[in-house]
Amino acid sequence: MQATANPAVPHSRTPHSPVPSSNSVQNSHQATWCSLVYGLALLGGGLATTWHAWYLAIIFVVAIFAGAVMTLAWGLLFKLMPADERGAISGLATTTKGIGLIFGTLLAGVLIDVLRPYLPATDGYQVLWPILAVPILLAVPLVFSLIGAEDAANGAATFTADS
Repeated sequence: MQATANPAVPHSRTPHSPVPSSNSVQNSHQATWCSLVYGLALLGGGLATTWHAWYLAIIFVVAIFAGAVMTLAWGLLFKLMPADERGAISGLATTTKGIGLIFGTLLAGVLIDVLRPYLPATDGYQVLWPILAVPILLAVPLVFSLIGAEDAANGAATFTADS
C-alpha cells in the first residue's frame, strides 16, 4: 500500500516525492548562514596561537554548521534541478567535488611546504585554515543568490487544497 498526496489535506505529499511542501525548509537561507559561520570559524582557527580546552565547545558548534552545509548543498541542488536531470547533476556535482579534493589537497601540500619557514610553530600547517575557509566564503554570495530561485521552485511545486 503506497501513500499518496491527499488533496483534502494542505501540504501533504507522498513519502518519496521530491516535491516540497509549502512549509519546507529554505535550504538556501540556511546554507548561506551556515557557510558564513563555518567559513569565518575556519578563518579564525588559523589565528589561534595557543590551545585552550574551551575551543572544543566552539569546534562542536562549528562542526554542526559544517555538517549542515554539506547536507544542505545536496538538498538545494536537487530542489533546483528538473527531476529528469537529477542523475546528470549528481554526477557533475560528485565529479567537481572529486576534482576539488584532488587539486585542493595538492595546493594545500604545496602551500604548507612553501610557508613552513614562515610558520615554524606549526611547520606550515597553519595555512590549512585559510585554504579551507576561502572557498567556503567565496561560495556564500553564490548560495545567497539562489534564494530567489529556491523561492520560485517552492512556489511552483507546492501542494495546495486546490490541487
